[in-house]
Amino acid sequence: MNGGSAMAGVVKARARLNGRMPALAPVPLGLPAPLGGRVALVIGRWVAPPIEVALSEMGAETQFATSEHVALEMASSSAPSLVLVELQDDEGRAARVGRAVTDRSPLCKLVLVDGGDDLHAAAAAARAGFHGYVASDASPRRAIVAIQAALDDHFMVPRRVAQIAFDVSSPEEERARVLAEDLTAREWEVLALLTEGESNREIGAGLGISPHTVRAHIGKILAKLDAHDRLEAATFAMRHKLVQKSNGRYGNKVSSA
Repeated sequence: MNGGSAMAGVVKARARLNGRMPALAPVPLGLPAPLGGRVALVIGRWVAPPIEVALSEMGAETQFATSEHVALEMASSSAPSLVLVELQDDEGRAARVGRAVTDRSPLCKLVLVDGGDDLHAAAAAARAGFHGYVASDASPRRAIVAIQAALDDHFMVPRRVAQIAFDVSSPEEERARVLAEDLTAREWEVLALLTEGESNREIGAGLGISPHTVRAHIGKILAKLDAHDRLEAATFAMRHKLVQKSNGRYGNKVSSA
C-alpha cells in the first residue's frame, strides 16, 4: 500500500468515526500539551469521545486506522509518538498488533484501550509490553493522566487492576479465601452445583448421594461460609469466583491459586 492508500484509509476511518460518535467539544482542562503536535495513532473500530478529547487537549495530531494493515503503513510513514490499540475482546490480537507497530516505530509508546470493565486487560497489556492502559469510559482528565504516565514510562492502572496484576487480595477477598479453606472436596462439589441453581434432588443425582446427604452438606457449607441460606452461599461463591470448571468437573479455586 502506498502513502495515498494509507491516507485514504485514514480519511475513511475518520468518516466512519464521525458517523458513529456524538459531537463532543474539547473541555479546557488547564493542563499542558505534552504531545505538542506529534502524531497519536489510534488503532481500532472507533475511539471513545473522552479519549479523543484527551488527545486534542494534549496537542496530538490524531490519526486513525481501522485495520492492522493500514496501521502498520501509518506507523512506518508517520513515526507516531503514541499508539492506542483498542482491545476488541481479543488480547492476543492487541498484543500482536502492538508488537508489529513497535517493529515499525520502535520509539512509540503503546497504550491499550479497554472497551469494557475487564480487570485482566491491564495486566495482559503489561505482559504484552504495552506502556499504559486506559478504559474507554474514562473521563478526559483520567485519560490524560494515564496517557501522560505512559509517555513518562509509568504504567498507571486502577487499584482493582493492580490487585490482579500483582496478585494482591482485597480484605474482602482474603476473608472469602479464609472461610472457604475449610470446605471439604465434597462440599466444594455441592457448592459449585448450588451456583448452577440445582435443587437438592438434582445435586444428589449428579453426585450419586441422597437428598438428605445433600442437605447435610449444605448445612455445613452455610456454617463455614457464614451464609444464611443457599442463595447467599451461591452468591458468595460466584462473587469471589471460588469455584471453577475444568474438563466438565468442578474444583476448588482457592487451593489451586
